[in-house]
Amino acid sequence: MRNDYRDFRFDRLDHISVTGESFVKVHPPLKEHLNSLYKANDLITIVIRIKKDMAPYMSEQRYYHGYVSETIDGDMVEMQFLTPYLEGFSRWYIAFADQCTIVEPPALKQRIKAMVENISNNL
Repeated sequence: MRNDYRDFRFDRLDHISVTGESFVKVHPPLKEHLNSLYKANDLITIVIRIKKDMAPYMSEQRYYHGYVSETIDGDMVEMQFLTPYLEGFSRWYIAFADQCTIVEPPALKQRIKAMVENISNNL
């Protein structure tokens, strides 16, 4: 009705039916849509590589951290994220850090190094 995009959680739908109406609007690139959601924040592009057998453990959580796409390269999966929150992504990433490599951005590498140093000092 508002001629705008909506985000839905399918696990909360009670009923769905076919209406016969077609949706023909051309979608903008995902980055443009995410930028409109986070107008006050600049989105940070994050690229990580994770071992293919570990990628399923990221499952649904990756969507909460700005997951955009992935490509499979041998036994590795390269994932791209767009997020306005480097700190939040860093704290989630640390759970998988022993199985991942950060491709970009350098700021994420620096933040993870600082977190690991703090963890080490607290042990």
